[in-house]
Amino acid sequence: MKIKLTESIRELICSQRNIARISQSTLAEKVGISQQAYQRIESGINKYCDREVIKKICNELDINWANVLVEESIQKSYRMPADIISKIQLLQKKKHLSSETEALLFILYDYFNNENFKSVRTEMEEFLEDIVVKTFITQMRKMGRETEKYENVLKMIEAKEGVNTLQYLNEYEIDLYKNIHAKKGR
Repeated sequence: MKIKLTESIRELICSQRNIARISQSTLAEKVGISQQAYQRIESGINKYCDREVIKKICNELDINWANVLVEESIQKSYRMPADIISKIQLLQKKKHLSSETEALLFILYDYFNNENFKSVRTEMEEFLEDIVVKTFITQMRKMGRETEKYENVLKMIEAKEGVNTLQYLNEYEIDLYKNIHAKKGR
């Protein structure tokens, strides 16, 4: 599985390596990759890297792996049933994890990597599927309302001002197309 190498992840790895006074080639050797491969990670030439390689780098540099995962993630808030929260809190205590988030990440990574926690897996699958479906439906409804609102505003302008908004819409799309391709050409 690959992990996106954000600028802050690369900066964290580079600064920790410099603090530890370890050369790129020494660290690369400890991790089991070439010095050139490591240099591409740190410089940002590689936008993605194997999760296990980054995990080994973090272990060698005493970087908390959970911090890298949080850095890579997008923060969202979800409501969870109380019984699932209780199970997550119990796991947090048993594994001596620092937060419920870290416990939930542990469960999710274990889910994707192992066969443990089968009883939690079914509940989490249903819960996560429900979240994804509800989020998708909510976003589609918002988009539909926004589109409808703008269409009605355009109709109102056409009716009151006698302006052909379709012509302006076409001009806008042409300008947008040109801007996108101009940015790609840089």
